Amino acid sequence: MRKNWTLLVGISLVSLLVICTLFANWISPHSPLEDFRGLENLSPSFESRDGKYFLLGTDTLGRDLLSRLIYGARYCLLMGCVTVAIAGFIGIPLGMLAGSHTRLDAVISKATDIVMSFPAVLIALVVVSILGPGLFNVIIAVALTSIPSFIRLTRSQVKLEFRKDYVQAAECLGVGRIRLLSLHIFPNIVPSLLVLSSLSLGTAILESAGLSFLNLGVTPPAPEWGSMIRTGMETFLSSNPWVSTFAGLCIFLNVLAFNLIGDALRDRLDPALRGKV
Repeated sequence: MRKNWTLLVGISLVSLLVICTLFANWISPHSPLEDFRGLENLSPSFESRDGKYFLLGTDTLGRDLLSRLIYGARYCLLMGCVTVAIAGFIGIPLGMLAGSHTRLDAVISKATDIVMSFPAVLIALVVVSILGPGLFNVIIAVALTSIPSFIRLTRSQVKLEFRKDYVQAAECLGVGRIRLLSLHIFPNIVPSLLVLSSLSLGTAILESAGLSFLNLGVTPPAPEWGSMIRTGMETFLSSNPWVSTFAGLCIFLNVLAFNLIGDALRDRLDPALRGKV
């Protein structure tokens, strides 16, 4: 891990995200919803204002940006993890069925191809427009766009495993199909699924923030990074750019972190690349 700087940087950034999520009540200097009258649109500064410090400035309502960014980590991690969990819970079993049953393979593969033929953002927009804005609806919408990736990867990996000698030997010994998939094949495809999960986390965070930016996700005054970018762009972007800049930087760093972890895991777990790292 010390030799792989990409993995080290990714884990460090994700650790910071987890710390902000778990200890936001203690490390946040102010409440994310508290507005300080007369202290609106303050620029980032280390100087005291009426006995209070606003290191990253305030927005148009006088709310501390640092506190809102810290609490926004909770929405970021929640939406990313729950989205990937739902996508994996649905996509992995369907992919294993498609990879092990020829008749089901045709149906599931065609349905997956149809869904993947549309842009993921477009599908998420349609789902959220039907269900309405909100945290739970955003999670459902983004999860639906992530399921086809898990189905396709799981299907391809299962088909590769069925060509190997240990699977043929297990079938000759009379091992049942369910036991073969769950106890023999699934453990061997876990590394590939871990890589996909890490990469999907970054994509889920980005899509969720995009829906909130379009006012279709988590709605204000919740301290969500996408909605904070929208608020900053609607009010004095040229004169007070820090409102949108810091929120966008947080999204960028966290998406980068999960992508770095995914790339590092792929390099370490992929037998074809293991000798080249």
